[in-house]
Amino acid sequence: MLRRCILPLALLLLLALLPAVPSAQAQDCQIGTRLASTVFIPYFEYDPTAGSNGLTTLFSVNNESSQNTMVRVTLWTDWGIPSLHFDVFLLPFDVQSFNVRDLFNGNIPSTGEGEDLSAFSFCNTATFRPFHTNPVLNGDQTAQILAWHTGHGGPLVANCAGENHGDGVVRGYITIDTVDECSGVQVATSTFSPAWGGYFVNGGGGAGAIGIAQNRIWGDFLIVDPANGFAEGSEAVSLWADPARFTGNPTFTFYGRFSGFDGRDERVPLPTWWATRFLDGGPFTGGADLIVWRDVGVASVAPVPCGAHPAWYPLQEGFITARDESASDANRIFVGNQSHFFPLATQKVPVSTFSLPYAFGRLQIGLADGPALNNPRQSWLQVVLSANGLYSVGMNARGLNELCDSAP
Repeated sequence: MLRRCILPLALLLLLALLPAVPSAQAQDCQIGTRLASTVFIPYFEYDPTAGSNGLTTLFSVNNESSQNTMVRVTLWTDWGIPSLHFDVFLLPFDVQSFNVRDLFNGNIPSTGEGEDLSAFSFCNTATFRPFHTNPVLNGDQTAQILAWHTGHGGPLVANCAGENHGDGVVRGYITIDTVDECSGVQVATSTFSPAWGGYFVNGGGGAGAIGIAQNRIWGDFLIVDPANGFAEGSEAVSLWADPARFTGNPTFTFYGRFSGFDGRDERVPLPTWWATRFLDGGPFTGGADLIVWRDVGVASVAPVPCGAHPAWYPLQEGFITARDESASDANRIFVGNQSHFFPLATQKVPVSTFSLPYAFGRLQIGLADGPALNNPRQSWLQVVLSANGLYSVGMNARGLNELCDSAP
């Protein structure tokens, strides 16, 4: 039975003056510094020509649990194609650090030797165990992942899997998932990665499950260039899982594009609309850069013939607007829409690209895509502010919307 309630006018006016308070459900969609089932590094760089003192990325994964935990690390190209996968065993309250340079030289952390791995299937077999002798990768394998992350074909797969920027710098992003079994080291394949249909079991758990919901881990990353006096860092993105919440079909989840958005990965989705400050001048002589990760929105992640691009390329923005710090409408600039400032799965783009008439201000960026610019593909945005040879600061932007409890 529907009932009507009439409030006094004075009370209605009072309620109108109160700030809006998000619901408990909306608050629970927020992405912040919390324990997660997936740690997400939205961008990395590595210069293979610069030697041991050159540009590279350091990252870590931490087990904030009193139980042994297994995680699976996946490197992805800037076209969103997985290139390298391996397992890492973490003791209670353990931390494992990585240097991207080591990975591209074939050296993968060897973990779990002498430990009880009986709780994790296949981890005591020679093929899949997480402890090994380095270098793990052979020459063809290291050449393959290097080629894919610099926009070339390799000795194992001739097709290309990433953008050729012409500078030889390795680029991509990283995911680290809690798992319940070992799958071994793999190169240039989607099998036993989040892009593989069997990686998650719909509903979580069960025989054959690999990626599971265990909100135990967190991480961070640093992009460092000692030779040029440059370093910046940030916390990794914590993608928490909720098996009770992300169960509908269809429902947005972080890995949803690989399974028709049926909720099987149970990871929280990311926003599509962002706000951030920028300082692109004055003492910040190195300017401001935007690190932008975007979900390419397709389940197929196969490489394509070199010289071509995947069918989804280039991604376009819904809108980009800028204001100076006065927030005056007179100084509001519509940078554009249906443009291609951020066409890849991950990239670093200088704010100077927008040719703004002021050095300090704020940006609002909508990263929808599709023919009507209304396809809410997930994204992540960070700003990096730097002074040449002196200091650098990395900050997460502010997500202004959420995709929890909504359908694609």
